[in-house]
Amino acid sequence: MIIEELQAGGWALPKLLPAFEGALSSRLDSPKASEWPIFLKSAVYYKIINSSEITEAVKAHTAINCLGIKFNSKLISGAIPGNKPLPFSERTNVESEKIWFRLNNYNQSLGKLFSNTITNILIVDGCDFKAASTPLIYGCLVVTMDWFNLSEHELALSATHELAHQELFLINTTDRLVAAGGDKVLKYAPLQKTDRPTIGRLHAAHALYRMIKFQESIDHDSSHNKRLLKQTCLTLESNELTVLAKQMIEKVYSQCFI
Repeated sequence: MIIEELQAGGWALPKLLPAFEGALSSRLDSPKASEWPIFLKSAVYYKIINSSEITEAVKAHTAINCLGIKFNSKLISGAIPGNKPLPFSERTNVESEKIWFRLNNYNQSLGKLFSNTITNILIVDGCDFKAASTPLIYGCLVVTMDWFNLSEHELALSATHELAHQELFLINTTDRLVAAGGDKVLKYAPLQKTDRPTIGRLHAAHALYRMIKFQESIDHDSSHNKRLLKQTCLTLESNELTVLAKQMIEKVYSQCFI
């Protein structure tokens, strides 16, 4: 079913997300877990924070986007070690809130998918990336202030890239993508220009595939990303992958090779 959805160019996210969130809620020992946004459920499930800390943070702050610097610091240090959040300010709040509007204004389909998937944005300081995703705080993007300065098209491509990561996180929960023994295989990844493990190269391939499909949908040139996708897939060998991952390369990503 996932392969057919991807082959048709559709997103598997809308079908996979409700089941994933329901499973998270059922595994958390808190009567209020169903009320939390999904990134907090993930953070508790992966033991980055505990449920009592959520209660304290919500009591002290009125908006989920500003749960407090101490609370956000713990989220960031647990999910993306070595980074620290910017203190909440009116500017960071306004910029964050505008993102959903900007994406929807540029492309309604993308805006809708983004708003249904991403519940929170955490802004970090002094990092070498503009945006990042992690399953440890699923549904939350970690971004720098530079991300807000992207053009509308660049922002849409970046959002598509991050949504691809969110999608592959969920696909990997339904069926493992990396074969036993493949987790520690490091190879050069053309997109990141550094050695990456199998799952990292698979994430790169999926992000490139999604960006290509988005570029095609708005009649933008995707030839560079198509070349990168093919180069990335060539680094993924059969013995590193499960049946599902191999099908994704052979039946989905290969559509975009040039």
